[in-house]
Amino acid sequence: MRMIQYSLLASFLGCLSAQAIAQTSTNQSSAPAAKVIEPIMVSIPAGKFLMGDEKNPNAQAIHKVKLESFQLSKYEVTTAEFEQFLLATDYKREGKCSLIHPTVKLDLPFWPPRKPDPDNLNTRAAMCINWADANAYVDWLNAQTGKHYSLPSEAQWEYAARAGSNSRYFHGDDERKLCDYANVYHTPQQPQSLDIDLAQPGAACNDFASFPTAVGSYAPNAFGLHDMTGNVSEWVADCASENYQAALRDGSTPGVTTCNRHTLRGGSWADAGQQVEISYRQGVDDQQPNPVQGGFRLALKGHEQRHPDENFARNIQRQQEQTKTHRVNSQALIEHTLAARKTWNTGELLLPPMATIPAGEFMMGSDDNERTKPVHRVSIKPFKLSAYEVTVKQFKQFVEQTGYVIGEDRCWKWVDDKGGTFKIGIDILTGNWLTPAYAPSDFHPVMCVSWDDANAYLQWLSNTTGKHYRLPTDAEWEYAARAGSTSKYGVGDDEKALCDYGNIWDASGLRAFVRDKKYQAKTMACDDGAEYTRVVGSYKPNAFGVYDMLGNVSEWTQDCDRDNYVGAAADGSAWIAESCMMRSRRGSHYGPGDTQVAFRGHGGQSNRSSLGEGFRFVEVINPQDICTKDCKRAETKTAFALQLAHAQKAEKLQRQKVNAN
Repeated sequence: MRMIQYSLLASFLGCLSAQAIAQTSTNQSSAPAAKVIEPIMVSIPAGKFLMGDEKNPNAQAIHKVKLESFQLSKYEVTTAEFEQFLLATDYKREGKCSLIHPTVKLDLPFWPPRKPDPDNLNTRAAMCINWADANAYVDWLNAQTGKHYSLPSEAQWEYAARAGSNSRYFHGDDERKLCDYANVYHTPQQPQSLDIDLAQPGAACNDFASFPTAVGSYAPNAFGLHDMTGNVSEWVADCASENYQAALRDGSTPGVTTCNRHTLRGGSWADAGQQVEISYRQGVDDQQPNPVQGGFRLALKGHEQRHPDENFARNIQRQQEQTKTHRVNSQALIEHTLAARKTWNTGELLLPPMATIPAGEFMMGSDDNERTKPVHRVSIKPFKLSAYEVTVKQFKQFVEQTGYVIGEDRCWKWVDDKGGTFKIGIDILTGNWLTPAYAPSDFHPVMCVSWDDANAYLQWLSNTTGKHYRLPTDAEWEYAARAGSTSKYGVGDDEKALCDYGNIWDASGLRAFVRDKKYQAKTMACDDGAEYTRVVGSYKPNAFGVYDMLGNVSEWTQDCDRDNYVGAAADGSAWIAESCMMRSRRGSHYGPGDTQVAFRGHGGQSNRSSLGEGFRFVEVINPQDICTKDCKRAETKTAFALQLAHAQKAEKLQRQKVNAN
């Protein structure tokens, strides 16, 4: 079975720590009861249709169904709607949440529900829902409203999805137009990292989404219903059946009192091909783990009154507009990147000086933080480490040569203190690795690149040079950062001296955050002269000749994130989990955060950020390939070194002009 690395935690919950999530959950029990959010319903007219598909044995025999009018929710039930139920009832979700897929393994935790924010409701489709969960929600909603909501019957669902169409999809048979109407698994036309790689053919289009999105982000069908194809698969009331031999012609649910299999319809963000055709039916055993793809929408009898929440509707509309803007911007980014790469003319391949890191042992970790305990002895083999963080120009060369695109114009960034979706000072906003604020020059560290993007670059670099480049392991990174030191910061314990060695969270940075992001002024230990990122190598190197191991940007490593070092390998190898949602980041950056050399951050594997996230790389070597002093001197005359020296001089002159004014 193929393992998948997944980053929903980063995409859905941002950079909340486990502690912050737990605290949020703890504080919710005392919250006052909020007005129940009811779904926005669409009236579906009475009518007849032919149900089934002669090409699919599971959807045979085709039969005529006559339906009375009914109502169906315009959107799939959202996370905000389902979380109000969880908070009100203390409903316990059992087991685990797993992807339904023949070869790809993915398990997710159940995250605690967040206290509803009336002005910022989470309108993503609820996911990881099993049939029992959906019905428990229905029972609770009916008790709260006095209405008779239900899951739709399978016939009601297909009739509403077709909306008068007899084609493969409700919009027609052209798969290339599917992404205008649905969030499905798709295959990008240009080389790029896949946020989720399911090792299967995708739709021949681009919907600019890898996971469930805000409901209604794509065009509706003729009945005005959104996401009847894709986003999340939807539970219907019926028990699963092998075919339609026992189907009722009035569209009602067959009168089976008990069964242990139920049906999902519509396909999801993880499906393509036949699985997103209107007629496709997916039977799921009730004993299986909650399906990651599972969601639902609600039906209501035609005569019952509904009272939609206007604020909820505004939330949905606002997030729909944000998603649509993201799609437009992302398409523009792809077109801009493909056009710009033809004009860059970046010249000969830039390989940075590589610092030779000798073999040795060190004590890894710190007793100052639970995530860095226990302190343990690690043995390291010799390797080479890039003396500088990967620059914008180096990444440009990769894109120029390969046509690789980052097809998402969205990046985590610092916002006002305690601002953003999660009120912790960060948010996902428009931006990318070429945005001038994140890439002031070709020799600033590249940001807004994911762990996947970094590895794509290193695969290309390895293929181009015939050498073996990769990300460092956590242990290799900390060993190189310490450079033989046992001190708190790797270059000593004096916080006032740190600004000699790196662009850290300091007086200049705080002044910029006070000016730009409403932070409160306070005294800082030192001043490194930089507000945000700087040209790489602008400060002193450590004892191994490596620059910026403190500050500028934090750096991706090979390892999966973990809670602590219990059971850590003693040979310096990477820690890889079976289901790796988050990857480790090491080192401090220019913004707020811990500067200790033992500190470990994390990010989703497909997560892109300007908070100060970049990378450097290891060259795997044999012990006999250790560089001599003559070799080290030669490296100072490379094209990279000469161009970097020019960039450092230009930045210094620019800063002198700014300070003079």
